[in-house]
Amino acid sequence: LQQTKDNYEFQRKLLEAQFAISGAVTVEDHIEEQEQSSTPSIDATAFQNFLDEQEQPSAPIHATAIQNSILRVAASTDRGQYASTAQKESVASLVETLESNKPKQIDTFSSSATLPSYLAGTWELTYSTNQLFRSSPFFLAGRSTCKTQAEVDQYNWFCEMHRAALAISTIGVVRQVISRDGKLTNEFEVKVGAVPFVSDFLPFVKYSGGLPLTVDGAIVSTADATPMSMENKDD
Repeated sequence: LQQTKDNYEFQRKLLEAQFAISGAVTVEDHIEEQEQSSTPSIDATAFQNFLDEQEQPSAPIHATAIQNSILRVAASTDRGQYASTAQKESVASLVETLESNKPKQIDTFSSSATLPSYLAGTWELTYSTNQLFRSSPFFLAGRSTCKTQAEVDQYNWFCEMHRAALAISTIGVVRQVISRDGKLTNEFEVKVGAVPFVSDFLPFVKYSGGLPLTVDGAIVSTADATPMSMENKDD
């Protein structure tokens, strides 16, 4: 121990002599300066803010409030048919939030020939970004045949012209009934207004108006929604 202490004192005096030549004061000053230069400066306020952000839990998602916001837009725009661009963007953002926070579901598509229980049931269309009648399997199948953007644009134009040609009709409830065995039934209620002119049937009656008539009905179509494997999904 005495030898180690003597070696330390010798090295200390040697360093002090070297520092004196180079302008340094003492070994303690050099060590303190070295420690200060090797320690980065930290903004205490910024560091505390960083800790607060890490400890603060993420805000919970209020699914019911988001759903109510979507339903309010749907109710005031006839299920999205008369929604403005801003309203459509708002609903799209709300839907994305719901989808990103949806509860975990067990995927049974790949291991079962039946649909999951959370898909089966009667579903009513409350909001759509397209014409309401396009929920029909007939129009869904037509859309699936489009392979290029040009074909998609042409099909969209066809659907717009189809709706314009039926402007005198009012679309009622649109629903889909899905069973676990894969059967999908689409029900499309519609009311068509007709105003036949009396003079067309009674030429001797001079009357410029007509008799308001409405025809109520429903268009029902079915499809097979049985799950398929990824190998034959295009068959």
